[in-house]
Amino acid sequence: MHAQLHAPDFQFKTVLEIGGGFGTLGEVMVNSGIADVRYIDIDIPPTSYVAQHYLTELLGEANVATYADTKHLAHIDIQNLPLSAVTQSAPPDGHLLGFKVHHSRM
Repeated sequence: MHAQLHAPDFQFKTVLEIGGGFGTLGEVMVNSGIADVRYIDIDIPPTSYVAQHYLTELLGEANVATYADTKHLAHIDIQNLPLSAVTQSAPPDGHLLGFKVHHSRM
């Protein structure tokens, strides 16, 4: 949001928040009116469970990818995620997360 105030021509599509709490930035992003925006929240396990519950109640199950939905993936392809995704910073299996990002020119 701050970026759009200072660079109105800048169009972002994905926000990755580390330590995103229970997901209020996700709510703001999805309700911002920005087309096709995607929000990803990475947090410690107790907080990530609260965030996935909050965002699922707010946005509906079809619009939220949870840790359970992505824990089996070696890499998470951001373009294949729904509006919102919540994952854990320290998964129980000890594997590090990998995100696949596609770059496009504006």
